[in-house]
Amino acid sequence: MRIRVLALTVTIFCVAAVALAQDPSLTGNWTRGDHGSSTNYKIEQQGVAVTFHITTHFSGGSLSGGTNGTETYTADGVEREKTSDSGHQSWLTAYWQGQTLVIVRVTKSSYHVVATRDTWTVSEDGMTLTKTTRRVDMDGVTESTEEFERH
Repeated sequence: MRIRVLALTVTIFCVAAVALAQDPSLTGNWTRGDHGSSTNYKIEQQGVAVTFHITTHFSGGSLSGGTNGTETYTADGVEREKTSDSGHQSWLTAYWQGQTLVIVRVTKSSYHVVATRDTWTVSEDGMTLTKTTRRVDMDGVTESTEEFERH
């Protein structure tokens, strides 16, 4: 009897640990807008693949414009290298650090090297997505934070 209770207790703790270790879902529609500009992210997460569909819009006086794009990352911690036809090189690694998606990029064009680290974290209530960016290049370090609301 004691062995069964112990086995059941261990099983429950193992299932709970696996449930807590799962990556948080970024899936949803997220929007940020301020002073004539807006950014929308539609994020789809399936397994280790995280896809960002990005739409931006800006306006200033009689001028307005915007962009659209899609970026997909494989959040498995494996570094991926690319070299363009022009010789530009880039390395990208995406992984989960606790409840945060981390995307690290290093780009090299001739002697100019830029390292960028983006972190994406969903608030505990699931209604706010925070993107923090740290960029390091030959001019120094810049940091920025953006908050997006779920809609």
